[in-house]
Amino acid sequence: MIDSVAQAKHQLSRLDDYNEPIFTLAIDELEAEIAQLEKWVSDLQSGMFINCVYCGHRYGPGASTAESIPASQNKTVAQALTEHIAMCPKHPMSKLKKQLEGYKQLCRAYRSFADKALAIIEHNNIEYPQPKTQADGSLSI
Repeated sequence: MIDSVAQAKHQLSRLDDYNEPIFTLAIDELEAEIAQLEKWVSDLQSGMFINCVYCGHRYGPGASTAESIPASQNKTVAQALTEHIAMCPKHPMSKLKKQLEGYKQLCRAYRSFADKALAIIEHNNIEYPQPKTQADGSLSI
């Protein structure tokens, strides 16, 4: 028995590259078990309230909560909370995502600068020194 959805998805990803009938059967079984586990979690959470522990925002059924989950959205309370975490100003994961986006922008800016510098060097036929590997493995020019 697989104990969690994460374990089932991991097993599934390992078999996904093979196109053998026995693996196809195993994949079908794992996908069915994933669906069963996700439904079980959803059933356990139905009628319950879930709070963001960082800001206190409350999710749950009915109009008595800060954000109720209408049935028309086909969304579990856990899915709504996961979406909240991505935007919660007090949640560490939200802060990490913003920080990561800043680093990505910085990398794009450095890459753009390096591409422009290389184009200038190549356009002007400037020879630049090739890096040399030192005994300790570091590079020097």
